[in-house]
Amino acid sequence: MAHRQKTIGEVVFHNREKEGVTSLFPFQLRPTVTGNGTEGLIAFLEDYYEYLNQKDQPTNIINRITHEHDIDVIDTAYLDYLKKEIARDIPNSDVLENRQLFRNIVQFYKARGSQDSIRIFFRLFFDDEVNIEYPSEKLFRTSYGRQSWVSYDNRLLDGDRWQNYSYVINSGISFDRWNQTYLKLVHPSGLKLFPDLIVESKALRTDRTTVPSFTTTQSNWVQDLYTGLSNHTPTNQPGWIEVI
Repeated sequence: MAHRQKTIGEVVFHNREKEGVTSLFPFQLRPTVTGNGTEGLIAFLEDYYEYLNQKDQPTNIINRITHEHDIDVIDTAYLDYLKKEIARDIPNSDVLENRQLFRNIVQFYKARGSQDSIRIFFRLFFDDEVNIEYPSEKLFRTSYGRQSWVSYDNRLLDGDRWQNYSYVINSGISFDRWNQTYLKLVHPSGLKLFPDLIVESKALRTDRTTVPSFTTTQSNWVQDLYTGLSNHTPTNQPGWIEVI
């Protein structure tokens, strides 16, 4: 079945039925024989096969069957059906076209249940690199050497954020944009999630050559923004603040 590919998602096939109409007739009824009156019938059949080979018509659909499982050339009309087969619960990506998303979704499936799946999720859907922390690594423990010392880094168990079964995702993407999809597709059962929003800022000052930055939680970001940029006044006035 000869064909040529014009663009991704569009395959044009040779209309073999139309080309072979004349050969369906006995030699005596072919237009090459003068005065046999079959020219109109042959022209009608050629138009009929031309119609059947148009996009979304029966012959065209049949000819495309072997190509519809190739993500690069599958017809756009079938992408929604493909999504139901391989990505039923996967939302549309903010950064990838569906063909690219479906091509990379296998990587996400293979990593599900691991820390890598969290990072892949944010890369695929938001083009964001996140940092993952485990509060259990900073718990005060009486028999853990360095962690048995009372310090700012070692926290007491509180059964909420500071426990053995919690984790923190630091992301520049607002939690309300990804929480429902993330909890449905990625969040490990039995663990408690704490999202921390990363706010990057610049203080436009004339007496500093470096730009201060800090990481903050969503609930305290206004207070932390002021503290992070202006914890010593009046020498370090924040001036104009540009949130990126």
